[in-house]
Amino acid sequence: MMKKISLTIFVLLLLPGLVFAQTTLYTHNNSPLTEYQKLLFVPRAELDGGLGSDCSAEGTIYVNRDKESRIYFCMNNGTNKTWSLLSGLWKQSGNIISLQDNLTPENKKVGIGTDPNPPPFKLSLENDGGIFAQGTYNPANASLASMPLLDPGLYFIWYPKKAALWVGEFNSGYFGSNGPQDYQIGDFSVSLGSNNLSSGLGSGILSGASNVIRIGANYSVIVSGQSNTIADDSQYSIIAAGNNNQITGNHGFIGGCGNCDLTGDFLTVLSGSNNDIDGLSSHSFIGSGQDNAIHGFNDSMGAAQDDANVISSGHINIIYGGYNVIASGQDNTIGQSTDTSPTAYSFIGSGAANQLYSSYSTVGGGYSNWCLTKTAPYKTFGGGANNEASGKYATIGGGDNNTTGTGSSLTIVGGSNNTITNSATAEYSSFISGSYNSILSGVFSYSGIMGGDHNSIVSGTASIHGGKNITIGTGDHSYTTTGSELVTTNGTYGWIIGTNLNFPVVFNNGFLWGHYPSLTNISTNASTYSNNFIIATGAVGIGTLSPDDKLHVNGNMRISTGSLSITVPRDLEGSPMNRNTVTGAIGLDLAERFLSTEAVEPGDVMVIGDNSLLLKSAAPYDKRVIGIVSHSPGALLDGARMQFSPGGIKFEKGDRPPIALAGRVIIKVTLENGAIEAGDFLTSSSLPGHAMRAEHSNGAAHTIVAKSLESFEGGPEGQTTGLIEAIVTLR
Repeated sequence: MMKKISLTIFVLLLLPGLVFAQTTLYTHNNSPLTEYQKLLFVPRAELDGGLGSDCSAEGTIYVNRDKESRIYFCMNNGTNKTWSLLSGLWKQSGNIISLQDNLTPENKKVGIGTDPNPPPFKLSLENDGGIFAQGTYNPANASLASMPLLDPGLYFIWYPKKAALWVGEFNSGYFGSNGPQDYQIGDFSVSLGSNNLSSGLGSGILSGASNVIRIGANYSVIVSGQSNTIADDSQYSIIAAGNNNQITGNHGFIGGCGNCDLTGDFLTVLSGSNNDIDGLSSHSFIGSGQDNAIHGFNDSMGAAQDDANVISSGHINIIYGGYNVIASGQDNTIGQSTDTSPTAYSFIGSGAANQLYSSYSTVGGGYSNWCLTKTAPYKTFGGGANNEASGKYATIGGGDNNTTGTGSSLTIVGGSNNTITNSATAEYSSFISGSYNSILSGVFSYSGIMGGDHNSIVSGTASIHGGKNITIGTGDHSYTTTGSELVTTNGTYGWIIGTNLNFPVVFNNGFLWGHYPSLTNISTNASTYSNNFIIATGAVGIGTLSPDDKLHVNGNMRISTGSLSITVPRDLEGSPMNRNTVTGAIGLDLAERFLSTEAVEPGDVMVIGDNSLLLKSAAPYDKRVIGIVSHSPGALLDGARMQFSPGGIKFEKGDRPPIALAGRVIIKVTLENGAIEAGDFLTSSSLPGHAMRAEHSNGAAHTIVAKSLESFEGGPEGQTTGLIEAIVTLR
């Protein structure tokens, strides 16, 4: 019996009267198997400095009271003997410690702090369990552990050599068939997701699939998405989401896009699809939309950078140049690929198929508006459709099919089919609105057509406001407002308002108003209308919206350092004193309107009655005589109203007669006191309303009403009454 077992048992007994008791048991047995029903190891103080320290007797076992009564075992590790833990689940081979059970390792789980619950994963930490992993960062040290060759599967890899974290699925991808290799792992990088690889220094892929940050793309990030790429040496760039996006350049950003491509520095695409910025562009931006592009202004020449362009949104919008903006819309273009110099500082707000080839130009919106002249910048379109501007500083506010020529500072405010032609090199600072209006060929400047239809300025500096079919031929500073069929061939500082007015001669320094039913030649004499203010038809109201006469003033009127001249119409003919022999009208007296007790007629002699009412005279030499009823006074006082008319203010009959106060009138006379001679004083008679010759003026004091201007000896058939001219003479 040569079995040999050496057990050293330290028994520490605390018994009354005893302090320590040490028992050493040696047993030798040659049998292959010895059974012990029970072994009792009494805990004792830690020996030799504890776990990992050297021990002297290989095979010695004791229970370490200072370390939670763990069993320590003196083991020969090949070089020396050290204290180790005695366990049946773990094995140690040199510096490698692993579970001993290799038959069913997939069933083994390790739980730290999980008792009494089973651990849910291969390694589970509970009760505030933490993981502390410490390593050495030294990518150049070949002796440090490197990435192993991997089979397809799921992995969690903390790679201390490069301070990198790689977590996720590997089954194919940019890194080959054996997983990511050492040179493909970026220092201080993070790769999370499926087949993602972050190769740049300090770069990271946080989720998604088949995303790649290539070597040299330092400090770049892909947040999520699929098949996104940040190219070699493209630093400080970000792809937030989307698929099949690529950034080639520094400081690029793609928010969430599909098939978007950035080539250049400081470029941004927020969202959309198939949006591209290339051509060495920098500091440019596409907000959203589809198939938008910012290109180099001349791809064939490999031109210089095109900086600071913006496309906010829209579809198939393109910019060639620098510092340009397309806010929205479809098929809008700034610049062109064949440019030899960049289109810069231009803007398209929205709309479709608008084209800007000139710098410092703007299209607010609309459809198919064109600025095609590269060498004429500073053009503006507010909106509209099919408008075209060629000259420098040109503006088209809106409308459709409007065109400006090559002149400078030309403006079409709006409307349709308006034209400022391009055959005159001196045209500038002119404008049009309305429809089918035109400023035609010729040397002109500072001309304007404001509204209307089919109006035109042929040449000169002129203006048309509204109207239809108005033409200004050759005239500087001419002006027309509203109306239709107005034609003037030439003139300076003329102003015409109305309808169907034609001036075949020069109209200088004047104003004309008139409305005719058909085209009317106003005059062939230039001197007739030049330097005058003329109202040919209609009435003028001042202070009233409803003028009753040619000139109706509602309010005060003053004439200073001048006079008022009223001309007698030519039709007042028939006697040396211009009395109308048919109507008796003279129109050369001053009258005031009174109330009468009865209806009276022109020529009646009136006296004062009761309550200031007038009545016909009916007594000779009546001191109450006040005047004569005027037929057509040239001036009439009517309460608060005063009327002037060289043709007379006609009165036929009524109880509100105009009483002549001064001037020439017709007067009813009788031969009651004999024949009347020119120069006789006239007084009232017994015949109602009739005057007779006064016998003696001194004896007829205060009864004289007029002085006769012609004789009366009776009618041709013996009549004793009639009408003669007299001058009002109250005395």
